[in-house]
Amino acid sequence: MQNSRFPVHTKKSKQALSGLLFCKKCGRAMTCNRRKVKDGEKLYVKKCQSMSDTGVVCGNPGIQAQDVLDAIDKKVKAYRKQLDHNKNKKRDKALQLMQKQITAHKQSLKNLEDGFGRIRNMYRLGVISDEEFMKDIKKNKEELESTQNNLRSLEKQYQYTSAEGRKDLRDRFADFDENFSIESSNPEDVNNLLKTIIEKIFYIREGDDFVLDIKFMWDL
Repeated sequence: MQNSRFPVHTKKSKQALSGLLFCKKCGRAMTCNRRKVKDGEKLYVKKCQSMSDTGVVCGNPGIQAQDVLDAIDKKVKAYRKQLDHNKNKKRDKALQLMQKQITAHKQSLKNLEDGFGRIRNMYRLGVISDEEFMKDIKKNKEELESTQNNLRSLEKQYQYTSAEGRKDLRDRFADFDENFSIESSNPEDVNNLLKTIIEKIFYIREGDDFVLDIKFMWDL
């Protein structure tokens, strides 16, 4: 399953978009390859070849990687401008609300962890059947995992909203502005720099147009 999301050949040579670009149609990782052209070589995003359980190929068309990098550069600049605009807007109130949500999620986690013990005790006492026991354990586990994910997201958001987090944020963007170049000859450097501010990039193409949905490390 891991190899199907990150094909083996993408691990051998890191490209500018390695581990970042995902198909918006099927959610699978997309890969790039180099093609010979008149003036040398160019990097292209490959057509998505992931296959559904019914054997249908996704087929999300590829595109020249440079076009994607140009679009990323524009979106990053627009995102930073909006981020700067929002930086002082109701921050204290937002921090207080997030802190309350974090506290509530931590209490929910404790209740769910205690819930496993309660379910096992009910099973040992014969209050619930084997089927009910498995169903309750599964439900409790799913709720626990969902709450853990939400808590991690809240804590990350709180970190970047706090003063310390904002300094880290400014430092990251300053480093990005200073070092990012879509014409860089070292794709691994470009990849590492993009990963300091971006989690995932979802790509879809329809005809001659393509759309990027970028998930940054923090929300506006």
